[in-house]
Amino acid sequence: MTNSKESSRRKLMIAAIVAIIALLGINAFLLYNKYQLDHKIEEQEGELAYADSLRVELNREYEAALEELEFQKGENEELNSMIEEQKEELRQKKIKIERAIRSGRKSANELKEAKFLIDDMVLQREQFVSEIRQLKLENKRLAEGKQIAEAEKKILQKEITEERQVTEKLIVEKGKVEEEKTQVEARVEELEDEKGRLQKKVDVASVLKVSSIAATPLKVKKSGTNKPAKYAKRTDKIEVCFTINENKVTKTGKNEFFLRILNPIGETLAIESKGSGQVELEDGSELRYTTSEIINYKNIEEDVCIYWDRDTGSEFKKGKYIAEIYNKGFMVGKTNFTLK
Repeated sequence: MTNSKESSRRKLMIAAIVAIIALLGINAFLLYNKYQLDHKIEEQEGELAYADSLRVELNREYEAALEELEFQKGENEELNSMIEEQKEELRQKKIKIERAIRSGRKSANELKEAKFLIDDMVLQREQFVSEIRQLKLENKRLAEGKQIAEAEKKILQKEITEERQVTEKLIVEKGKVEEEKTQVEARVEELEDEKGRLQKKVDVASVLKVSSIAATPLKVKKSGTNKPAKYAKRTDKIEVCFTINENKVTKTGKNEFFLRILNPIGETLAIESKGSGQVELEDGSELRYTTSEIINYKNIEEDVCIYWDRDTGSEFKKGKYIAEIYNKGFMVGKTNFTLK
């Protein structure tokens, strides 16, 4: 009986120990679960706080970006349009980041992605601002270059205008000079004409007139003396004598007289080897002459004779001959003779 009681007591003790152990296990399990739950709650609270901080950081960086971009605006419409495009791009990125933050409440990885997107947005803002500043600097340089170019253009236009005015003035002055030159040339021409007329008058006035012209056919004797001849076949030479009248206008010095003898058929007796040639008359025409004689004129009346010998082996023709005397292009005397 006693053994039965001890056996029952032992069983009860074992059952109690097992129950205690079971309770301890349950308590341990409950404590572990509570720890896990508290840890998870703590993580979730941390993630929520981190998400809120990310949202605050996102709004701060986004507003700073808008403010910075707005500050970079100016009078350049093209630059302002680009800034508006960049603002819109940042707005779209902000929406994407907010979506990532909301999703990140359930995932730490998505919060990390959201943080990365915020950092990327900040970097993009800085790049935008740097590009805008560079563009503004380039625009400033272009504007300064444009101002310099405009200033140089104005200076060049002024120089061109002044040069054009000088050119126009020179053209006007040249026109006046040309007109004056034309007038001077016309006046010179008039003076030349007047000089020509006066010179012609002087030339005419200085022509040595002759008088007492006489043409005599001559026969040359064996003794060398000459005697007048009447017949053509007996005539060896022609003597033309005349008196040079006094002319005070003519300067003293050498004066040439030209003799032209025309035969009965109107031909000029001329042999170049015996002094024949051409002389220009006062009207510009050419006259073939028979011979010439240079006289040293002394402003006094003087008697002169010019001779023409027939060519060897030829004879004078029968008929009427004409003898003409020329001085300075003018015929100053004329006579005739006949050979039988």
